[in-house]
Amino acid sequence: MPKDIHSGKRREGTLDEKIDIIQMRAKGYTWDKIGKESAFGRTRARKIVKIWEDTGTLQGTKGTRSGAPPKLTDSDINNLTKYVEDHPEDTLQEITNASKLNIGVKTVGNKLREKGYWSHASHVEEELEPRHKRDRVQWCTERSRWQEEWKYRIFMDETKLNSSGQDGPRRRVRRQRGTRNQQRYTEKRKHSGRFSLNFWAAITYGAHTPLVFIPRRVGKELLSKKDKGGMTANQYVNAVLEPHLLPWMKQSLGNEGKYHEVIEDLSTPHKAKYTTDWYKQHKIKKSRWPAKSPDLNAIENVWAILKTRVKKHFKDRRPKSQQELINVAKQEWECINWANVDNNIICGSMPRRMQAVLNSDGERTKY
Repeated sequence: MPKDIHSGKRREGTLDEKIDIIQMRAKGYTWDKIGKESAFGRTRARKIVKIWEDTGTLQGTKGTRSGAPPKLTDSDINNLTKYVEDHPEDTLQEITNASKLNIGVKTVGNKLREKGYWSHASHVEEELEPRHKRDRVQWCTERSRWQEEWKYRIFMDETKLNSSGQDGPRRRVRRQRGTRNQQRYTEKRKHSGRFSLNFWAAITYGAHTPLVFIPRRVGKELLSKKDKGGMTANQYVNAVLEPHLLPWMKQSLGNEGKYHEVIEDLSTPHKAKYTTDWYKQHKIKKSRWPAKSPDLNAIENVWAILKTRVKKHFKDRRPKSQQELINVAKQEWECINWANVDNNIICGSMPRRMQAVLNSDGERTKY
């Protein structure tokens, strides 16, 4: 087909161009000469002349398809997508075998991707019981009209980074974009995976703490033979809150700090009496928290951003040492777009999270 002189893209030939081809052929021009002197190639010129000889008209020369017919009909493709909806964990080979069509795995994969079905790692979440859902609804109802109030909340939590950048093996499912939280694509887990390094941080509107590395307890620090070295309330207070949270609140929040309220989950170090007494001693308010609700804590989204940045940094290799991973994590933490966190995550998404929980009667949300 000829090319447009302005855009360089292929276009349908004009009627005059096609008539010229027919006249050149009538004069005895070879197909090679017609191809060189016209805007068409030899193959296209042959097709135009053949249609003229067979029908006596130039109608039907546009969009004429050559080659074999499509391998899959619309009905075949619909059956494939229905099968994937019912069996999202099947591999392409299993889907191809189940279709009983004379097609290859590559064809099946291409057609499913055209329909928006890509392979993703399954979403992992803790299972919610009815009491958890009721508590989530109550918590969100009390805060459903909050707007500016979110600016006075301090979101805190710990996260773990693995040198391999993965949380552990997960099954893969084939699904469309935007369906991650649907139950058939979700993998239930009682406990989160283990990582090599622990970190803590706190964020609020307009300010954030540095990323704090939390070393595991070893040797004489272990309290018993069953002690695996996880963080205790004593360590949380004396190694995190006292040296990091308190100075940061005084320096970054000043007198406004007394209006702020801490939001953190119900892990053992967070809810221990030793920790609670410390908050009371320093007159720091702490919000009640619904269990198993990471989607209501804005810092979880920031952890996801951090892990993505760290993973990209070590794209082609693993960290050479724990210290390198610590240094890179702290560096990437400071490089996060904090204006986006303030406007889109804290102020922007928190009201929507409340409504999403209420709309779903306490179920998990996309956040």
